[in-house]
Amino acid sequence: DCADMPMIADFSVPLACEGDTVLFNNNSTGSIFAWNFGDPASGSNNNSTLFRPSHKFTTSANYTITLIAFDGGSSKSDTIQKSISFLPKRFVNADADVSICSGDSTLLSATGGTSAYGWQPGKSVRDSVYYYSTYAFPTLSTNYIIKASNGGCYDYDTLVVTVVETPKVSLGKNLTICQGVTTQLSVTNGYSYLWNTGATVNVIEISPQKTTTYSVLAINGACFDKGHVLISVLSTYTVYAGENATIISGTNIILVGSGGGAFTWS
Repeated sequence: DCADMPMIADFSVPLACEGDTVLFNNNSTGSIFAWNFGDPASGSNNNSTLFRPSHKFTTSANYTITLIAFDGGSSKSDTIQKSISFLPKRFVNADADVSICSGDSTLLSATGGTSAYGWQPGKSVRDSVYYYSTYAFPTLSTNYIIKASNGGCYDYDTLVVTVVETPKVSLGKNLTICQGVTTQLSVTNGYSYLWNTGATVNVIEISPQKTTTYSVLAINGACFDKGHVLISVLSTYTVYAGENATIISGTNIILVGSGGGAFTWS
């Protein structure tokens, strides 16, 4: 006899993340239901007569939900109360943003939650899946995003890696010049420079009196490169071809030069 069946009020409390709208599963017998979500700050939304209601709680505090199930054909009723608590929705924290020089790598690291689902984009990341910490090798400035779980809710955080271009310095091949000759050394403009001569421009004029190594440091923020070149200097000589002479046509004369090393007569 249906009239002898017990009246049972029951519902399941789902895993809830703070800020979510919670849907309740009603496992009761009966045909009329009165819900109270224990959230008076929600006003008229604090109560429902739906079989399977949903409710958006006003805070992430713990709440006590009351359900009364009625049998529409009799005076039978049953009441049940259950509590609901919320998992935090903001819980993962990536390390501070960082700047690196082009060609370098950096450590991506984050904390919070119980499991990580890795860093994206994964193309420039050594281990993109299931790691809180891994190394990245970006060639361009990149926003890396980590996804993590705390057992039911998911959270994301971003770590920005700014790639600063490392200068490339080339002073060309080593050079040999004569003593007293002036020449130029130059590097591509666009950075800050410091030569071992003390100059801070990208083009310098030199006239070394002896063989000298010149070096320059190109600086772009915290990134730099250094180049050097060897300028070999040959000493100059005073060449003497001898006194002017007058000879009879058809006769020979010995010409003797001095100074320098090898000679070419013309």
